[in-house]
Formats: sequence, C-alpha cells, structure tokens
Amino acid sequence: MEEFYEPGKALSGPLRKEIIEMYKEGFSVTEISNDVRATCRGVNKIINHYAHHGTVFPICHGGSEADVVTEDVLHCIELMKLQRPSIYARKIENRLLLKGICDSDKLS
Repeated sequence: MEEFYEPGKALSGPLRKEIIEMYKEGFSVTEISNDVRATCRGVNKIINHYAHHGTVFPICHGGSEADVVTEDVLHCIELMKLQRPSIYARKIENRLLLKGICDSDKLS
C-alpha cells in the first residue's frame, strides 16, 4: 500500500477504507496497524467508528452558534478590567447582572 499514517494528521479516506477492508478480510488490529504504520489505538477507533456509524468518515456533530458580545457589554467589561485588572470573570458576570447590562441566559 502506498499511503501511510503521519503522526498529527488525520488518516485519509482511502487509508480508512483500506483498514476496514483488511479488518473484514480477517486481519487483526495489530497486523493492520503494522501494515499502515498507524497505532493500534487509531486503527481500533476507526473500526469501532465504522461499526457504530457505518462510515469511515468522521461524523460532524454540529455545535452551537457563537455568542456575540455587544458593544455596550464589551465596553463595561473593559472599564471593569481597567479599574481592577485582577478581577475574576465571575465578579464581572455578577456586576453585569446586577447593573442590568446582561440577562442571566446570556452568561455561561
């Protein structure tokens, strides 16, 4: 086989497919990892992922939208940090709530 695992990089689609094909042919995880020069753990993860999801490609789980800080909130935070650089984030959150600058559902 021409492709090999490069540490720190994701395995390519064809290499993932080759791992599954070798597994289906009865090769052990150790034999596959030696052949593709990947770790046994990485090979095992691909096999388990395939068994669970039916695909060799990573599943995108989505995510939440990024929170956007408004200009007035940012300005208040900057002022608090200028007045007291060592202020804790929790104190900033509490002050924003007490002053009515932010709603509690906007703070994490």
